[in-house]
Amino acid sequence: MLVLRATEHLPRLLVGFFFVVMSTVGVLTMLRPLLHGTLDSPYRDWAPALVGMQAAQDQPALTLEAILDRRFQRAAESWVASNLPQRAVLVRSFNEVIWLMFGESYMAKRELVLGRDGMLFSKEYIAAYCWGGPIDPAASLSFAARVRHVQDWFAARGQFFVYMLVPTKPSFVQHSLPTAFPCEEKKRDQLYSQAVTTLRAAGVNLVDGRAALLDARVPMLFPRNGTHWNWQGAAIATDALVQELRRQGLPGLADFKYSVSVTPDEFGNDRDLAYLLNLWHPPPRAPSVAVRVEPTGAAARNNLTLVAVNDSFFEFNAHLLSASQIFGTIDAYGYLTVNQGRVINGVPQKLALGTDAILKRILSANVVVLEVVEIQGLFSDFITQTLKLIEEEARRGAPSSQ
Repeated sequence: MLVLRATEHLPRLLVGFFFVVMSTVGVLTMLRPLLHGTLDSPYRDWAPALVGMQAAQDQPALTLEAILDRRFQRAAESWVASNLPQRAVLVRSFNEVIWLMFGESYMAKRELVLGRDGMLFSKEYIAAYCWGGPIDPAASLSFAARVRHVQDWFAARGQFFVYMLVPTKPSFVQHSLPTAFPCEEKKRDQLYSQAVTTLRAAGVNLVDGRAALLDARVPMLFPRNGTHWNWQGAAIATDALVQELRRQGLPGLADFKYSVSVTPDEFGNDRDLAYLLNLWHPPPRAPSVAVRVEPTGAAARNNLTLVAVNDSFFEFNAHLLSASQIFGTIDAYGYLTVNQGRVINGVPQKLALGTDAILKRILSANVVVLEVVEIQGLFSDFITQTLKLIEEEARRGAPSSQ
């Protein structure tokens, strides 16, 4: 009888509990500016910080115009969300319940999904591989012709150019795709394969990342809990890039040499999707690989420079190239202006350059790399913007870099 009565009152008790918790959180949020420095305990983090990016909001003045177009309301909502006491506790607790009960996550725009064998995926990569494309033939031919024209212009200036296509996880672990995501053979893999065919037909200096990884015939190229390739996959693609530059005749180019060892636990970016779930208990770790690069010392001798405008995958390649000391200076402009970095003789630094300054770096580099991940097909915004910058410079009749 007591159990029955407790069960009858459970919904009311839960509602009451959440009402008290959320009311307390709301009051503490509103009082936070007043209590700053006097009552820190409720605001001190009780959980690990949340992982991922939060969209920045503007902070308009309290005006009638800002209220009518809802800029002020959005800014207020952003402030409240950022200043909730114990926000990490609340978010991780909610995520844990939803993940355990339904296998769903609200993190990363609800893009994270659990596949078979405990494999984590980003939905957008599955969609691009399984249902993306085909690309309009006329548009893809026009784009490839633009890339070839830019390549020829660089060659006339004595610069070396590479267009690098990077595969994503679904194409290498098809057996682990979630059952809720059908991936019919006749529909899948249209974006990447069409991009390769079109660029090769145009004579573009291409590094086909998928072909390089498949030719290596190694079993472990993408981590269970990550979205990017692992260090071995990155090393294989880095060697393919160096081999392409050697084919083009880049003088003073040293060999890229490395060794691989198996590690019992994933580390670093091997677990980027697991971290983005923001759970109390993230998915278990799995074996992975570590790469040791053999320094060549060539950078001090030839001071070759490389500039890349790239997606996130190339961050691995830039790190490996830096460790190899093949290039003296490596600039990587992630998404052109979003995540910029430079390494000079092994010393990294963050950059925050505008497009004019980036263009100057491109024009002065020995090697220019444009890197695109499979999901983008041929028409990523940052590559299109980069091509436009270079084309405008070419029309202005830029002087030779030599």
